[in-house]
Amino acid sequence: MTSITDVAKYAGVAVSTVSRVLNGSGATSEKTRQKVMAAAAALNYQPNLTARALSTKKSNLLGLLVHNFKAPGTAALIAGIEQAIHDSGMELLVISCQSEEEREAKSLNTLLMRKCDAMIWQSRTYNEQLIHEFANKAPLVLVPPSASSSHVNTLSFDYALGSEMLVNYLLKKGHQQIAYIAGNRGYLDTEAKLAGFQRAMDQAGIRHNPELLVWSEDSSAGGYRGIKRILQKGVRFTAIMAASDNMAAGVMHALREEDIRVPKNISVVGFGDNQAARYTMPPLTTVSCPYEEIGLLAGQTALRLVNNDPPELSTLKIPVYLIERESVASLTEQVLGHW
Repeated sequence: MTSITDVAKYAGVAVSTVSRVLNGSGATSEKTRQKVMAAAAALNYQPNLTARALSTKKSNLLGLLVHNFKAPGTAALIAGIEQAIHDSGMELLVISCQSEEEREAKSLNTLLMRKCDAMIWQSRTYNEQLIHEFANKAPLVLVPPSASSSHVNTLSFDYALGSEMLVNYLLKKGHQQIAYIAGNRGYLDTEAKLAGFQRAMDQAGIRHNPELLVWSEDSSAGGYRGIKRILQKGVRFTAIMAASDNMAAGVMHALREEDIRVPKNISVVGFGDNQAARYTMPPLTTVSCPYEEIGLLAGQTALRLVNNDPPELSTLKIPVYLIERESVASLTEQVLGHW
């Protein structure tokens, strides 16, 4: 195996010079740098990353803990972070707590054991004690749907505003009897979406029928079961708002089984604008959450922390926006049935 000494001999320079060039530290002339790089390429030199980490006290690893690899937006979040660190020399190490909050501390410790220079943490719950503990161990950035923290920089979507936008859109179409299918209890994004829904209804002076609110898991199957429960109650409604696009897809499947057509008989909206929203029948009106953008910003923030250029502590809300497709009709255009 080629050593750094071999590269130094081949290039005709000192070992310390090779070390400075390969680590990007210290002053060397461009001519010397090119000579060292040419020697390393000619000898197919592969640096010992463990030894480099020990000598520089940097691993060039950025750790990312995601809630679940299968969750909508995760792939786009990772793509945004990778874009941010592409030219930095850092590598991204991604692990998942598999939607189990009790595994978050263990997963974060795993990233610390790998000597990550900084960590990005996507959590759907809020544990201030855990945030404070790990923020004291390594630079940390929180990404959606985390709440604000006095200890770390946080990037999130304005979920409540997104719900308000959807409710106001339905109200403008004449809908007031709106069923709402909420996602998993205790998750920050779920609670914020529901709060936005209730606030918009209150501001419009509409008393929401509690029979039209059900909780279900955040999945297509959850949406399917949620709307089935509402239909069994026999309570009248003209539109359905689901807490995610996957849930909305399940809702639309259940409605087809009942021979209820969207939007001719019932209007449906989702949340998130994932790929499912574009290919439902009909295409789904929803709110877009730009996960790739938030990943890019999170990666840039983490790089600043690694490079000792920390931004001011803040909670940044990334705007969401309405995507109007074909799943909503004006109330005057709908043909109402027995439900």
